[in-house]
Amino acid sequence: MGNIQLSSGNTCPICGCNDVEINSCGYENPVYHYCCPNCGCFFAPSSRNIRFGRVKFSFNTNHLREYLFYHPHGDLRPVLCDKDYYDKHITTDDYVEVYNVTPEMVENWYPRNFSEKVDLILQKLDDLAEYDGAYIKAGEFIDKLFFCENARSSGVKEGCDNTVQLEYMSDFLTENGYVKHLGNYTYQLLPKALERIYELRKNQSNSKNVFVSMAFNDGTTPTREAIRTAIVNAGYSPEFIDEIIHNRQIVPEMFRLIRECRFLILDISDPNYGAYYEAGYALGLGKEVIICCSDEVFRKDFGAEGKYRKPHFDIAQKQLLIWSDYDDLTQKLTEWIKAIVG
Repeated sequence: MGNIQLSSGNTCPICGCNDVEINSCGYENPVYHYCCPNCGCFFAPSSRNIRFGRVKFSFNTNHLREYLFYHPHGDLRPVLCDKDYYDKHITTDDYVEVYNVTPEMVENWYPRNFSEKVDLILQKLDDLAEYDGAYIKAGEFIDKLFFCENARSSGVKEGCDNTVQLEYMSDFLTENGYVKHLGNYTYQLLPKALERIYELRKNQSNSKNVFVSMAFNDGTTPTREAIRTAIVNAGYSPEFIDEIIHNRQIVPEMFRLIRECRFLILDISDPNYGAYYEAGYALGLGKEVIICCSDEVFRKDFGAEGKYRKPHFDIAQKQLLIWSDYDDLTQKLTEWIKAIVG
């Protein structure tokens, strides 16, 4: 991947920062790898092409910036452009661990009201705390944590002062007994906040998150992306355990995500006993589980040709979503989610 020289036209397409490292993805390639001190690292078209309308970039960049902050993925790089556009233009193998982010994904996740913002802020602070009562220094990312709008991308009038928004949220959290503000945007979660977080995570009936259980390997990437697209199309936010950053052991973290999800999708096209285990845990919690299987595997493994094993008895009585190709999976799964979950 070759470096390109920065110029006035090469800025972060999300926040407009000029202090950004930009690398090309091949000779005369219109997709770049950005590393911004505010927004992190990601793939996106040239900010110059975006600004002049040469490529479609229909994100609300405020919402996008906050989405990326609330969904850290470690070394994985988000692709902020149409997946077909990315596949067409990426010419390097330097960055193979990527995931696609679309405007629909961002807007499906974005909180609809002040109360939802408070819920997300408290849960994020809890994720950042090393232990109950820990001091959390949030100054470096406080504008993203508190969902501050700015004039650049959300239609807010020029001259909007982020300080007003920051103090408004900080005062609310402090005066309502959720946090202790120690100055310089350093906070300590108080017992009232921990109780609210516990109740939120115990009963996430209104959660937008969908936990996906399946085999994760190079061969299942198209299946993963078809499922991701279906979930987004239905108005929810997909969660794949291998894309989640956490400081906890993997199994407790997986249990937490399943407890907090709205429902679970299980794909059994590629054998994975762990996925069965996760789905069983979700069923035990009373969660809805949608089970998918490719037609090829179903016919071969589950007796459609008359001589093979049947589905495991735990799912034998559930209706399976049988899909023929990836487009068929996306279409059917979108319809099933809307019909079963709403």
